[in-house]
Amino acid sequence: MCEITQEEAVVKFSELMNPFLSSVVIPPALVETVINFYSNFRVMGASLENCDDMLLLEWGVNRPFLISSFTDFRFLAHNAPNFSDRQLQWLGLTRQIFTPTDECVEFDAGAIALCTYLFFEEKSGSEPASELWISYPSELNDKLDEFLQNPFVANLVSSKPSLLNVFVTYIG
Repeated sequence: MCEITQEEAVVKFSELMNPFLSSVVIPPALVETVINFYSNFRVMGASLENCDDMLLLEWGVNRPFLISSFTDFRFLAHNAPNFSDRQLQWLGLTRQIFTPTDECVEFDAGAIALCTYLFFEEKSGSEPASELWISYPSELNDKLDEFLQNPFVANLVSSKPSLLNVFVTYIG
């Protein structure tokens, strides 16, 4: 287990995701990388007891950002990229981190999200949409199994994605 600062977590996340942005994405390898990052790196100041470091697994339909590289939205407030008009089948893996400081004690004002969004085929209109929260590393195996055993998720994980969005943003 390695302990890093929130900004080091952003840099490490970018480093881990960059190889996926420059090659054909293999969803199981990408999921494993995100899971290992959550499992092996704790963020200083983010209390597990207060759910300050959680992993969100989502699926359904979403519109991708028009980005092709790792993007830090925290510094693009007025120049944020646009969304595509296309609605695609989607898997989202988001690590939410909150490190309270004297200046920022509200979750919505200071939490960040490290987001990995995989996009697949155009929506058919019958896609299920849901989410699973992993609040503690001890829940990781059970929740990951539940995620991967969902028929919709399992189908997408075994498919070739058409697009990958990787970014960091503020939650609030």
